[in-house]
Amino acid sequence: MADPFIGEICMFACQFAPRNWAMCDGSYISISQNPTLFSVIGNIYGGNGHTEMRLPDLQGRAPMHWGTGPGLNPHFIGEKSGLIAYQLDVNEIPSHDHVMMGVRVSGTSGTPQANLYMGVDRGSEAENINFISDDATPNASMDDDALNLAGKSVPHENRQPYAAVNFCIAFDGYYPPRN
Repeated sequence: MADPFIGEICMFACQFAPRNWAMCDGSYISISQNPTLFSVIGNIYGGNGHTEMRLPDLQGRAPMHWGTGPGLNPHFIGEKSGLIAYQLDVNEIPSHDHVMMGVRVSGTSGTPQANLYMGVDRGSEAENINFISDDATPNASMDDDALNLAGKSVPHENRQPYAAVNFCIAFDGYYPPRN
């Protein structure tokens, strides 16, 4: 492999940072010990900019190019956003209900067809099925206990499919030309 540009980020299949590379794990490092890397990335990813700088943190994050594209919101270099898990608020779920219209009548067929009452095929006899109890009013809403809440107030995972690799940043190599 040719020498990298200082500040270049590469993926590695190993569990360590190769020589002259550092893991993109958000570590704070000394500017005085890494002045060349600091001259390339500054404190874009954090740090006080005087004695320490922070390396990019790509743990659990998908890298994305900064800038603005047609129809997209602007994103700035060093920006982090997104959630691993998200709990929907009731205001984010469209309102809906589960109304079942029905009356008690004898089934006329065991085969679903238009304009027939549903029955269960028992050979030569069709048996009716009660969808509402005898004392219920036709065209009534289903009992609240007939449906359970979805989600159970637990956040859902919000990640795209992924394969975990080791992202590292070069702190030694060619100085990137600015042209």
